[in-house]
Amino acid sequence: QRHVGRRDAPAEVLAAVEGVEGVVQARPSGESGTGWTSLAVTLDAGPATDRSEASVVAMRDAVREVPGAEAKVGGAVAEAVDTNEGNVRDLQLIVPLILVVVFVVLVLVLRAVVAPVLVMLATIVSSLAALGLGTFVTTRILDFPGLDVSVPLYSFLFLVALGVDYSIFLTIRAREEAATHHTREAMLRAVALTGVDGHLVEVEAD
Repeated sequence: QRHVGRRDAPAEVLAAVEGVEGVVQARPSGESGTGWTSLAVTLDAGPATDRSEASVVAMRDAVREVPGAEAKVGGAVAEAVDTNEGNVRDLQLIVPLILVVVFVVLVLVLRAVVAPVLVMLATIVSSLAALGLGTFVTTRILDFPGLDVSVPLYSFLFLVALGVDYSIFLTIRAREEAATHHTREAMLRAVALTGVDGHLVEVEAD
């Protein structure tokens, strides 16, 4: 890892970094002409691991307490930490916004309140189930260490968009069929016709 701080507080920053769990070695690695000192830090865990990322977070907390140092923690692991945090923030912000927008669209299209709620719940549950199954296959069967941090967000957006589209078509078709058929038959016809080219063929036999 690479750390930079003000040149007038190198000893304090070095001591703070060395006191962090997971740090094997920390040493000065150069100075700039603009008043900054850099430190090279070696961790006891490999990159892209929970332990190394936890060490980076702890180092940032430690050097932040050094007065006047203005120290920054960089490097590959620090970049991974920032990427993970950014994706988590995006997930927490974008997913609720998408759900609100989709719900409003469903209310306007279906002209109801209960049906959109049921469609949203079914879509969310199926999306989470698909993501969970994908995670299980990837980590348990294919033996990957984990999913990329962007996979949950992109997967959720894609699955919700796809699921809601089909649910809207199915619900509208079921409502149309219910005007001339009993509920059970209307649902069967809606499922058979929605998303399929062609027509439902009825066969009657004596």
